[in-house]
Amino acid sequence: MNDLGQNNIRTQLATIEGSQTPYPYGGKQRQIQVDLDLHALQAKGLSPADVVNAISAQNLIAPPAR
Repeated sequence: MNDLGQNNIRTQLATIEGSQTPYPYGGKQRQIQVDLDLHALQAKGLSPADVVNAISAQNLIAPPAR
C-alpha cells in the first residue's frame, strides 16, 4: 500500500495545478537485501563497495519529464 500511495497516487496528484502532495503516512519502505559471495567477488577483482556503488547508481527516483 505504501508503494502504491508513494509511486502511483501521489505522482498523479502532483500533476493537478495548486495541489499539495504530502508523503503517505505510515507503512514501510521496500528493502532489498543482497547476500554477497566474497570469494566470487574477489575472483573478479570486485569489492562489496563496488556492488553498493552499482546498486546506488541504478536506484534513482527522478520526476517524469513533462
